[in-house]
Amino acid sequence: MASAFYTTDKPELLASYPQIKQTLKAGSSENIKEKYDVNQCVQFIKDNGVTKVALQFPDEMLNDAVAVTEYLQLQTDANIYLLADTSYGNYDVDEVAAQHVQADLIIHFGKASLTSTSKTKTLFVLGKMNLSIEEVVASFKQVFPTSESHVFIFAESTYVHALDEIYKQLLPSYPNLSLGLLKPNETENDRTACSNPCTECSCTRDTEEQQTISGHSPNLTTSVTSNSNENSNTYSTSKYCFPLNENKSPTEYSLFFIGSNESEDLKMFLFQLPTITGYVFDPDTKTCNSTVSNIKRQLAKKYYLVEKLKDAKTIGIVVGTLGMAGYLEIIEHLKHIISLTKRKSYTFVVGKINPAKLANFSEIDVFVVVACPEQTNLDSSEYFKPLVTPYEVEVAYNANREWGEPYVFNFRDLLPGGSSYVEFSPSTEETISLITGEIRNNLNENINGDNQLEVRSNENALSVFHPNSSVYRYIGSTWKGLEQKLGETEVTLAEDGRSGLPVHYSSECT
Repeated sequence: MASAFYTTDKPELLASYPQIKQTLKAGSSENIKEKYDVNQCVQFIKDNGVTKVALQFPDEMLNDAVAVTEYLQLQTDANIYLLADTSYGNYDVDEVAAQHVQADLIIHFGKASLTSTSKTKTLFVLGKMNLSIEEVVASFKQVFPTSESHVFIFAESTYVHALDEIYKQLLPSYPNLSLGLLKPNETENDRTACSNPCTECSCTRDTEEQQTISGHSPNLTTSVTSNSNENSNTYSTSKYCFPLNENKSPTEYSLFFIGSNESEDLKMFLFQLPTITGYVFDPDTKTCNSTVSNIKRQLAKKYYLVEKLKDAKTIGIVVGTLGMAGYLEIIEHLKHIISLTKRKSYTFVVGKINPAKLANFSEIDVFVVVACPEQTNLDSSEYFKPLVTPYEVEVAYNANREWGEPYVFNFRDLLPGGSSYVEFSPSTEETISLITGEIRNNLNENINGDNQLEVRSNENALSVFHPNSSVYRYIGSTWKGLEQKLGETEVTLAEDGRSGLPVHYSSECT
């Protein structure tokens, strides 16, 4: 079995690999130190006195991983471990792999969900991908020729480092510009600290109770704060916080996003504000195009999935994170909701989710994915059964929660004390399924039905089957497994089976 981590105890072995030699070529170290804020990482390790550090890199940054590991190993007394393939995804902090070496600090590089971890101290280093500020400013002025335009401007996490300079260059000509800051989610302990909180939104907390985010310019908070203090209104999404002008609503703004049109950050923003329009500047292609979004169609599809949930009798809860704080609480919350509606639920921990794994559980009607915000919105078109989010479960089964509210990606917001928590109340009305057209019986009432009694011939006893029970499902199955032929198979003594290796068994001729 492959090791879950990689350490550099013998750096002479590393030099034997041509690709690593290329990475460690002279002249590249300064760029790597700046791109990954290596000096800040070194200082953080020394200030916290950690002895075992696990480094987590996304696939697109693996070329620099060894160089960063080597530098941190030389500059600190801590043991540095480079984590291998992540358990669930690049956005999620992989505490499982880090626990294999009992790491007391995880440094997560690249795009991240910025959610607090459940056990291990975490430092987020967003990285500084190359970005031409002049081209961004020129593109912005071209698509927004009017200086009175009200625009939300924000970027993917790997381009956040350039937002301060972009904002400074645009602000004199665009006084109504609203700059979005990354918003760390609330933590429950003092394992981490936030270096750049925004002062005018709900993400502001004591710096000893937040996560450190490396990648912001030190001046970014100052420039945005001066603009935010003039008005008390803010608009917060699951990941960003925007100051609003007085008497202006978010729907009156346009957007200007720096990153890929397929970015999860952009998709989540559009889900929470589907009527907004604007432009996307792609740093890779250096093009600026209007937002071509199918969010409304995706919302319609999600409403269809809500109807599937209402028809479902057996729900599978798929664990998509073992590091995000609160994942155990949301699992218990979902199980409680499902049980109150008299449905069956099963919990699955299968690692990275894919269609082949979930296809093994044909008895499940719908799967609920418990994961970080960026990885919870999966396309279920390739899956055998639908995939839904915890928020959609609440919409389907909670009579107090209505469809049409701002979409909730972070499952922690659904828990008691969360910003979107609604007390659960099961529905007591019979409804008509919009999928099958049949009357949907209220599962909360007492079981009444002609087909729920069965006479056992051997005991002449009556047995009550719940309509969602495994026995009831088995009776309605068209295939019940291989024929057992009980009592018809002759009993014989055990015999020696085939032995040896597959390339040559002992019974085969040489």
